[in-house]
Amino acid sequence: MLSKTKFAPAVDRTVGAQTSTGAVMEAIRLKQATRALAPGEKLPSIRGLAANMQVSPSTVIEAYDRLAAEGLIHARAGSGFYVSGAVPSRALLEAEPPRDRAIDPLWVSRQSLDARPEMLKPGCGWLPADWMPNAALRRAIRRLARADDAVLTDYGGTRGSPALRHILVRQFAQGGIEAGVDQVLLTASGTQAIDLVCRLLLHPGDTVLVDDPCYFNFQALLATHRVRVVGVPYTPTGPDLSLFAEALSAHHPRLYVTNSALHNPTGATLSPQTAHRLLTMAAAHDLTIVEDTSSPISSPSPPRVWPPSTAFSA
Repeated sequence: MLSKTKFAPAVDRTVGAQTSTGAVMEAIRLKQATRALAPGEKLPSIRGLAANMQVSPSTVIEAYDRLAAEGLIHARAGSGFYVSGAVPSRALLEAEPPRDRAIDPLWVSRQSLDARPEMLKPGCGWLPADWMPNAALRRAIRRLARADDAVLTDYGGTRGSPALRHILVRQFAQGGIEAGVDQVLLTASGTQAIDLVCRLLLHPGDTVLVDDPCYFNFQALLATHRVRVVGVPYTPTGPDLSLFAEALSAHHPRLYVTNSALHNPTGATLSPQTAHRLLTMAAAHDLTIVEDTSSPISSPSPPRVWPPSTAFSA
């Protein structure tokens, strides 16, 4: 059954800290709580509700996605969004403190993968498709398709392709890092690499320093390891050194996880002077630095500020 419920325009886009997305969500919650929207009822189309409430379609898309994540509505393939089963009363909805999903790192991480293609994804750190070497990738895939059957179907070694590890070792040597092929472990992503480091070095309750702001996946990953996360404000040349020193003394962290070059989301690059002082403080406090840097892959001459063999690099 298609809903004939009317929605008022979201004229005030920022009621308190509420965004236009929050206004759309609150309007739908109110209609459900007052039974103006019944279970099983079809919600207005994205464009229809956007026009009705005078917001952008992308705002309605995000609102529907968040409400679906909360279980209040659900999508039916090729049909639209529908009100889910029993809806709590307004009093019950207000009994629980409101949760700001915008700062839930696990929710943000899921949204970065599950959001519709037309939605912007700031902070994900992914290069646009038209920036990538697509022609070279297609050639490599065609070449791989002609390889022996074993290459296509068998499992690889636990450390990854020996040929690729040899290439990486040569690249490391050019940057002054001495490493053997057996010291290189290939992973499916930088996040998996950091997860392995966390499994090796962390225990629940340990403290980890991150930049503030930092790549949202760091927050999500560290939450799964049940560690305490302490943010240090980030400046154009790296973390605020005085506050970093205070955090070391106050919290005795086990790790510091960072992007040193092309920092996400600020775009800054750690200065050599800041890097030197950080390394000095890290050595004095037995702090392990974990560097997540994609620039060696995406840049022909990537900036590198850490001296060789001073940090894990993912």
